[in-house]
Amino acid sequence: MNFRGRIALTAAATVLAAAGLTSPPAAASAAVRPAAAASSVTCDGWHYVRINWFGNNSAGAKYDRCWRKVNGKWQGSVAVYLWNNRKNRLAYFNVKIGGWRHTFTWTDTAHHSPKLITGWHTGSTITVDLGQF
Repeated sequence: MNFRGRIALTAAATVLAAAGLTSPPAAASAAVRPAAAASSVTCDGWHYVRINWFGNNSAGAKYDRCWRKVNGKWQGSVAVYLWNNRKNRLAYFNVKIGGWRHTFTWTDTAHHSPKLITGWHTGSTITVDLGQF
């Protein structure tokens, strides 16, 4: 996604958060730490992000972040559905859990991706980012 697209997406998320229409973790780039006392799997619910290109919904993601504690160490996992509505474009979704990183991509404009799951990775901070090129 180009610089103008990132600014527009960030500005839209800020406006929605300020209006109380969405929670701050639904922004395009979000980093969240779990509560320190959690012992079982904790998920923060499904979030939606979209890229609007000249008023058109060109790409989007529906994602959920989860955490658990194993042997005293935090682990995180992300599940995501991606969709792409612009021909000859690639939607991508970056995930970073601790030091682990992965980029999921989707090009099919006929339907969204299957559920993509990262699996569990050591780290208490999960960062996500949606883009398109």
